[in-house]
Amino acid sequence: MSNLRKTLSPSLILCMSISTLPVAAAMDVTVLGFGGTFAGEAEGAYLPTYVAAERCLVEDNNPVSGSPQPIVTLLKAAMEEDTFAGGPMFTCESSTDAGTALSSYQEEGCGERTQLCTLRLPERNGATEEVKTINITFDDVDRLDSAKMTPDNWYDVANEIINATSSAEPGIVVTHGTDTLEETAYVLGLIDEITTPVVLIGSMRAPNHLSADGLMNLLNGVTVAADEAAQGKGVMVAMDEKIYSARDVTKTNTVNLGTFASRNPGEIGTVYFGDARFYTNPVRPVKSRCGSEGHVDCLTLDDLNTAKSLTVSIVYEQAGGTPGLVSGIADSVDGLVIATTGNGGTTQVTDDELSQLDTQGVLYVAISSRTGSGRTTNAPNYGDNVKVLNADNLNPQKARVLLMMALAATEDIVDNDERFDEIKTYFEIY
Repeated sequence: MSNLRKTLSPSLILCMSISTLPVAAAMDVTVLGFGGTFAGEAEGAYLPTYVAAERCLVEDNNPVSGSPQPIVTLLKAAMEEDTFAGGPMFTCESSTDAGTALSSYQEEGCGERTQLCTLRLPERNGATEEVKTINITFDDVDRLDSAKMTPDNWYDVANEIINATSSAEPGIVVTHGTDTLEETAYVLGLIDEITTPVVLIGSMRAPNHLSADGLMNLLNGVTVAADEAAQGKGVMVAMDEKIYSARDVTKTNTVNLGTFASRNPGEIGTVYFGDARFYTNPVRPVKSRCGSEGHVDCLTLDDLNTAKSLTVSIVYEQAGGTPGLVSGIADSVDGLVIATTGNGGTTQVTDDELSQLDTQGVLYVAISSRTGSGRTTNAPNYGDNVKVLNADNLNPQKARVLLMMALAATEDIVDNDERFDEIKTYFEIY
């Protein structure tokens, strides 16, 4: 490989129909651009045509000075010397290099929205080396800094994926800023309508930084989603040549390329330049326990539509606690996650305020831990008005996601005890 270790803005959704085929055949792929950490920086990269909804990248068909580089342009430049089986490894039907239509949505009068490219990678099938051909249609959707992501954006991402797979079963790659990537990945993995492999990727370094990682993460993400072994593994994250289950992955470092890790079960596989290897299967969700065969309904896009209007907050415990914090927000939230000091360890301040809570209704509380790994097993009893459950080994931010979805799925249950039992079941399934 030549100089592929550049970067892309962690800002797209890659949707693709992918297959491993001989040189003569190819399958279609769609890439939906969504947003990322470098969305507002001129040094960043983006999908082939889209920069921001409020402006175009070109004036009189010429690039605006200082505009970021399209992902397709960077990939072509990075792989221009790479060939396989007598042909280039990465080609596009029409150029998106400087001087062509590097613009925003077609309805804004700024040019085409899509770009069709082909990625050809070697694959060994027994003793025979074949070409894995992936046709990728890059399609712009949005540009978001993941630190600004909201539950409304989760819904938009999920809806785009479901729409992209409505007439086919492509693999999906979502490029995403790394700050909240794990939360988006987890909520996508909860939604029953998303049945195809989904791989989230990002980048820790901009294109003009040394050892930028975005383009390699993009290539590896496409490879993982295209692999037949990815079927049935749900939503995954592929970063730094490792593959993680969406439920178990978390960001562990502010700047390191190896920031993502799965501290409890570990990664489920590895990927290196077109070669994905899986070594284990995710054990959650246990779909046999929901739907027609289970005791609760499976979580759906409609539940996410309801959940995005709910408020679930996280209280981070620290020595001495913060008087008035829990009691001050109890009436304004639908649920609460407590990031406890260890295995369910709460401060005296928190204990006192939850025990004396006089709310308008019932407050549902999930006990997680600030330690970063391990499961919680100690759920204290604060009386009938406070229903407390353990979040198993979910970190606080993912416990919040699941509590939001479980509250949405059970909103029609009038009996508080029955509703609490179903919420606990969701924490056992997902």
